Amino acid sequence: MLKKSKKEGNLLNKKIKITLWILGILVYLFLFGLAAKSYIFSNVYADFSMPEEIIAEGSGERIEVVIEVKNKTIHNINSADNYFLSYHLYDSEGRMISFDNVRTPIPGIMPGRTKEIEMLVDVPENEGNYIIETDIVKENEYWFSDKGNGTAKSRLTVKGS
Repeated sequence: MLKKSKKEGNLLNKKIKITLWILGILVYLFLFGLAAKSYIFSNVYADFSMPEEIIAEGSGERIEVVIEVKNKTIHNINSADNYFLSYHLYDSEGRMISFDNVRTPIPGIMPGRTKEIEMLVDVPENEGNYIIETDIVKENEYWFSDKGNGTAKSRLTVKGS
């Protein structure tokens, strides 16, 4: 009788361990699912950091502005997959001058990583003050800002030609 009780006790312990193990896996999967859902539907694909002010000494030229881009997606962002860094140009009052501008190739930013990219900017022909709004475009599909992603803005001062 004693052997049977010990055997039953071992079986019960084994069942409890298996049940706890399965319960742990289910809790992990539930929490992972919540985190993934939050991440996927957060509408944050990239963060941008750029200088507050850009000064261009000559009008009508092409300059490079260093932009720091952090990839907040779950996949690599690169131009091989049709992602490009670009900008929208506004006058000093915030009125749109040009929406589609020169594209700067993105060499590849892994998820969670940050990279400095020298964004190409075509300086307006006229002297004055402008606003540049940095964004990423998936060519022929969408701009990140169309999906709710934030952008970065900088003042552009054009001096002479």
